[in-house]
Amino acid sequence: MTRQAVTALAGSFARKRCSVGALIHDSQGRLLILRPSYRPEWLLPGGVVEEGESPGEALVRELHEEIGLATTVLGLACVDYVPACERFSEAMHFLFHCNALDDATARALRPDGSEIVELLFADHETCDTLLAPTIARRLRSLGAGQPGYLEAGAQRYPFFDRIP
Repeated sequence: MTRQAVTALAGSFARKRCSVGALIHDSQGRLLILRPSYRPEWLLPGGVVEEGESPGEALVRELHEEIGLATTVLGLACVDYVPACERFSEAMHFLFHCNALDDATARALRPDGSEIVELLFADHETCDTLLAPTIARRLRSLGAGQPGYLEAGAQRYPFFDRIP
C-alpha cells in the first residue's frame, strides 16, 4: 500500500470525541457532582480529552482545572459509547473510580467559578434527579453491578475477567 493510500485510509476512520468522568465520594459515601455554567443538568467531575492526551491524563487535568483537586485514580469503572444528540456528536466516555475524600478535603473544594459554578456531595436519589439522563443511567448500570462496556448508559457487554 502506498503512503497516499494509507493516509487516505486513515482519513476515512471514524473520529469520536472522547470524554472522562470521575466517581469521587466523601466519607459518608455521597457522590461529588458539579453544576456547570453552560447547561442545565449537573455532571460528574471530568471533561473532554484534548488532542494528544490520554483519558487518564485528561481526568487529572480536568479535576485540577474544575475544582482544584489532586487525587488518585484507582481504576476504570466503565467505558460508555454515547450516541450523538441534538447538542453533541457521538463520543466514547471513560468513567474512573478515584480515592474517597476525607472531610477536610471535601470541605475545601471550590468550583472554578466560570465553567463550574457549584458542587455538591449527593446521595443516589439526588444524583438520579439532578444528573444528565445519560450519566444517571450510567450510574444506575454501575449500581446494579453492571460495569463494563455500556452504550448510552446501559450495559452492552460486561468486563471479562479471565480468558476461557
